[in-house]
Amino acid sequence: MSSEDAAPEAEAGRGERAAGRVPKRTRGTSFPSLALGDAVTMIKKIAIYGNTHTDAAVASFLGHSTSNSGPYRSKIAALKDFGFLSGRGDELTVTPLALEITHPGLDADVNASLRAAFLKCSLFLTVYTTLPKDTPLDIAALANSAMHNHGVASQSKDTFASVFVKSGITAGLLEEVDAEHVRLLDDTTDEAPKDLREPEFTSPNPAPSVTPARPSATAVPAAPLMTNAVVNHVWPIAGGVIRFVIESSTPLPANAYGVIGAVIGEGDKLAEMLGNAEVSVALEGDSE
Repeated sequence: MSSEDAAPEAEAGRGERAAGRVPKRTRGTSFPSLALGDAVTMIKKIAIYGNTHTDAAVASFLGHSTSNSGPYRSKIAALKDFGFLSGRGDELTVTPLALEITHPGLDADVNASLRAAFLKCSLFLTVYTTLPKDTPLDIAALANSAMHNHGVASQSKDTFASVFVKSGITAGLLEEVDAEHVRLLDDTTDEAPKDLREPEFTSPNPAPSVTPARPSATAVPAAPLMTNAVVNHVWPIAGGVIRFVIESSTPLPANAYGVIGAVIGEGDKLAEMLGNAEVSVALEGDSE
């Protein structure tokens, strides 16, 4: 085609777009770029160093050399969608909801916190409340419904369905029926997702049972000290587990978290010596 022929066609194309006859590619409704389980792994990496950090520090914790990269900004947006991070500009803060999962207290309900994180995402909440119960849901149909009914871009519908399903399973709100179908669960289930559950441990040398002494009639029971487990880190090892727990009734000073991070690093080495160095699943695609 000659340049003389191409020019009128280009002008015609511009005229059609101006008249609204050529659909403009629009950005679809946003949703987290990573699943809830991956978000939990990331927020744990951040929270072991404290609650409030600069943007550059968080980028470093997540393995990025700069806070300006697209993959890093996408992760931060996802952590905010799940309610794990707050803040604008150069300061980011780990939220109370995230701390309920990363540093649960003795009476904390981690499963309820995971469900709350899933439902924090407005699009997840909207889609979840429209799904029928007690019937298998086709994942491909879920993707199409997200595109047609909820504004998800056509090129992103399959990614949405994958992230939604994985997150719902982690939150205990969905269960996998087969590779192509899922089913809604009762949202009051108390069973933790397998990938976030602490390993069961039975001591090879259980202590003998001891009959407690009868308290004295004049004894006054001491008032219980109300404490929370502000740090609770577990390393599975061959035949058992290593636990690092700090319980306190008051918040830890900010400079304590640097020492805590060093202790956890040494715990990784000890777990490797004792037969299992894997304390978390490494995420793929962490590169810039």
